[in-house]
Amino acid sequence: MNPNRHLLVAAALAAATHAWAQSEVVVSASRLTSDPARVSADVSVITSEQMQAIGAVTVAEALQRLAGVQIATNGGWGKKASAFVRGGNSGHVVVFIDGVRVGSETTGAFDWAMLSADEVERIEIVRGPQSGLYGSDAITGAIHIYTKRGADKPRLHALAEAGGLGSAHAAASIAAANGEVRYRLGVNARRSRDVSAYAKGTEPDPMQALGVSFALDAPLGPGMLSLTARQDAGRTALDNMGADALSFTQLSWQQALALGYALPLGETWELRVKAGRSVDALHGRDLQSSWNNYDIRTTQDTLRLVARYAGEALAASLGVDWRSALGINDASKIHHRRIQTGAFAEAGWLTERWGLDGAVRQDWNSFTKNAFTWRAGGYLRPMPALTLSANYGTAFKAPTLNDLFWPATAWSSGNPNLRPEKAQGWDAGVDWTALADEAGKLALGARYFDETVRDLIQWGPIPGNPFFWKPQNVARARLRGWEFSAQARWDAFWAEARWTLLDAKDEKTGKRLARRARESGSFALGADLGRAGASLDIVIQGPRFDDAKNTKPLAGYHLINLRGWLAVGEGMKLVARVENAENKHYELAKGYGVRPRVVWLGVEASK
Repeated sequence: MNPNRHLLVAAALAAATHAWAQSEVVVSASRLTSDPARVSADVSVITSEQMQAIGAVTVAEALQRLAGVQIATNGGWGKKASAFVRGGNSGHVVVFIDGVRVGSETTGAFDWAMLSADEVERIEIVRGPQSGLYGSDAITGAIHIYTKRGADKPRLHALAEAGGLGSAHAAASIAAANGEVRYRLGVNARRSRDVSAYAKGTEPDPMQALGVSFALDAPLGPGMLSLTARQDAGRTALDNMGADALSFTQLSWQQALALGYALPLGETWELRVKAGRSVDALHGRDLQSSWNNYDIRTTQDTLRLVARYAGEALAASLGVDWRSALGINDASKIHHRRIQTGAFAEAGWLTERWGLDGAVRQDWNSFTKNAFTWRAGGYLRPMPALTLSANYGTAFKAPTLNDLFWPATAWSSGNPNLRPEKAQGWDAGVDWTALADEAGKLALGARYFDETVRDLIQWGPIPGNPFFWKPQNVARARLRGWEFSAQARWDAFWAEARWTLLDAKDEKTGKRLARRARESGSFALGADLGRAGASLDIVIQGPRFDDAKNTKPLAGYHLINLRGWLAVGEGMKLVARVENAENKHYELAKGYGVRPRVVWLGVEASK
């Protein structure tokens, strides 16, 4: 199809994701304000209600509906899942759960496979170079996940559903308060016989997962204490590349624990401190192959101290953070602790009509060169319905422990002399809110982005010896494109549309980056009639290549998902949904299986 026609169709539907976030609380785009109307950054929010409306069971399923985000998985449920934001690598986006950094220090990326959406209150994604706020890895953005909290009145919730492929999904939670102390406890589980991880395999590769979360908010002296804890653990069967593996299983778990304290200092100042720990672990076992036996673990301890000033228009923050990350890969004899320390400052003049903001940050790394990064942005609202915004920033990504310390053999080794990857880029957007009241809302807009990533680390043969591979700072990428999305609501009916046009290339070879589609998007519409409701959700992915040389094409596809519910009593619903309603065969990664049509039936109760 003519790409210009795609652009016209998208523009007719579109609104920038910044506009989609206007009705939500935004806390991740800036430490200066939580008012989304006074944020210049390109930020989107997806709430638990929106995830439930489209039937998203995992966080990865919710993310792929957002503009600028593409997901690739190595098989069905529980298999490795990667997120590419604005065409960057999977390790070019930093991920936080309740303000605690998560992910693997050995691979440098976060695996989305086991992260359930049941206990998530909202997801905020900030696009573009964000190291000026978050330090290493925030080359194309930052993703913040916030878990659900306690409630003023006791609330009970339960969900149980079963579907094809021997699939089952259940969740239960209690949220309550005792005076000013609020708390919540939630648990979720899912399992499936699933499909073969190897696309042409003859045996299924089952999975099962269990998640638990806890939140506590309590006054302590003049301030407020908060405690959050979350664990997602799972077990899945895996296959080898190009063949079934009958005894290959992987255990995984991810933990995030955060303890924070917010202390007001007068009417305009506030001091916040947060300590956290996260764990990311994988254990592979295979009785038939020594290659599939491994123990990989990352433990990160973090501490952040921030002082915030919030005047009528002037806002500022000053802070430091510290991170100690221990990465272990027993099979590769990697056992190293990385210490990273950052100092940052942010300031802005933010009014209803216009605003300017900026941030600077200095990072010190125990293994590689230190880095200085910054960002600046602004917005202009010439009329209440129209917002113009722009941002420019720099970013970096420190080499992973695998890149630095991979054990030397006759064929390969790590490189302790690697430099951090560096990026600089800008974006500009226009947002128009034609209608926003109790009856309905219509938000439209568009955003263009352009970013260059230099000194990309690439494994390849060294000069003079084509048989010896080593990581080197030799690659360079250009990431640019358009992001569109739209939101419309009128009484009981709603609709959303998002579309991305992406040009992500290796500037050295001129080839497209692997698994990045030029065009991707999602469309959803639904109705909530009080006693019944329904939704239609469509995910679209254009053609891609599975390899850097662009010799292994992946065809484009679209998936249709349906969901409906019917109230059958006070606080009780019957729920039905269909994933991949057309039973499409498609590929997210070459040679890996995907789930066919799965029909679900269940019951949901709230009190």
